[in-house]
Amino acid sequence: MNKNLTKGEHMSWKMKFKMFMKIILAVGLAFTSWEILCILTGLKSVGWCPIELSRQLMVAMGLFPVIHTLVDYYTHVKAVEYIIVIAFLAGFPLFHKYMSKSKITLDNAV
Repeated sequence: MNKNLTKGEHMSWKMKFKMFMKIILAVGLAFTSWEILCILTGLKSVGWCPIELSRQLMVAMGLFPVIHTLVDYYTHVKAVEYIIVIAFLAGFPLFHKYMSKSKITLDNAV
C-alpha cells in the first residue's frame, strides 16, 4: 500500500460497501414513493375503488376484452372454447401414452 495517501483518498472496502448500500437504499425509497404516489393517484381517479382500478389495468393490458355487443361476447367465448379444445386434443394422447407406458404385474412386483 502507498503510505503517501491521505485519509480522504483511501477508502476501505467496508466504507465503499456502506456507501453503495446507502445509494441503493435511496434509489429504492425513491421508486417506492413514486409507486405509492401512482397507486394513490389512480385510486383517487376511480373513486377509491381498488377493484375498478385493477379492472381498468387488466383492460389496458389486454387481459379482459372490451365487449360491447352480444356478437363480441359470443366471438370471445368461441375463441376460448377453441383454445381449450386444441389443448385437450394435444394433451390427451400425451397423457394416454404416459399412463399406458408401463404395466406392473404381480410377478414383477415381488
